[in-house]
Amino acid sequence: MKLKILFILLSFPILTFAQIDYNKYFKNKSLRFDFLLGGNNKEVKVYPEQIKQEPFWAGSKTNLIDPFNYGTYRFRVFDIKSDSLLFSKGFSTLFQEWQTTAEAKVTDKTFYQAAIFPFPNHKIRLEIEARQWEGNFKTIYQTEINPNNYFILNESNSPFESVDILKNGKPEKKSRSGYFG
Repeated sequence: MKLKILFILLSFPILTFAQIDYNKYFKNKSLRFDFLLGGNNKEVKVYPEQIKQEPFWAGSKTNLIDPFNYGTYRFRVFDIKSDSLLFSKGFSTLFQEWQTTAEAKVTDKTFYQAAIFPFPNHKIRLEIEARQWEGNFKTIYQTEINPNNYFILNESNSPFESVDILKNGKPEKKSRSGYFG
């Protein structure tokens, strides 16, 4: 009996973690923010490259906010009007590994990255953050993105027919990062 109560108490934070209403904030497409992550062994900078609209969102529609904060970097998407967190995802890069090399002590270098998230219905703020030595995150770049911006590239579908090799259900019904959705 004590074990059941302990299990329920430990599971409570995971089960009650609030997620946002996908359809209220997003379309069933993806927004891809391409950028260069660069610098040297002491500094990091973000250099924006391009923004693309892709035809599908293949990720979860229920688990949009990452509760674990894994990775040396993360990006977060906020609604401009309410300042609500809509999406977050942690990531690690080859850039951080390169920063430990002798070359990084004498030269600057950039590595290509992409932040992919559901295509927003309204203006959003994208923040890219780097984990500090103490473990907390520091914003290293932020920008506002208007989904109606003329300069967002629109990806066209491939003219090639695709074939399902293994079909395990709709992607939006799958969990992300090992937690339930």
